[in-house]
Amino acid sequence: MNSEHPLANHRKISITSIASEQIIVINPEVSPDGFKHISELFLKYGISPNIIQECSHFETVLLMVEAGIGISILPVAMVNPPPTLRFIELEEKIEEIVFIIAWNKNNLNPLISLFTKEFEYFINRHEDGLIFKTKKSTP
Repeated sequence: MNSEHPLANHRKISITSIASEQIIVINPEVSPDGFKHISELFLKYGISPNIIQECSHFETVLLMVEAGIGISILPVAMVNPPPTLRFIELEEKIEEIVFIIAWNKNNLNPLISLFTKEFEYFINRHEDGLIFKTKKSTP
């Protein structure tokens, strides 16, 4: 949320405390699981989320939140937020989101190796705050 939001100085907040807030989300066509995850989180507590905007890019979500148009629920893995935003932990336990990467082992594109290294770096940086399971397999 924007740092000027009335809840911005809280250490933790509950889903019920943001029930009437205007919510900005990533478009379900861009991130169907992310959208479903947020919707189900509200519905689990009997709340219909007040989604006012669906954005095609996370950057747009952040800009709208920064402008004070609404708030959003984002993964803890968001790094280096601008000082005009506050990331506040939810009190409720959040279901785990599964990340999967796959590639054709016969593809020799050097970017695959770079991507998997970046993904491992991401996982290692956030394993304390998130639940990640990594499994390497070959079909």
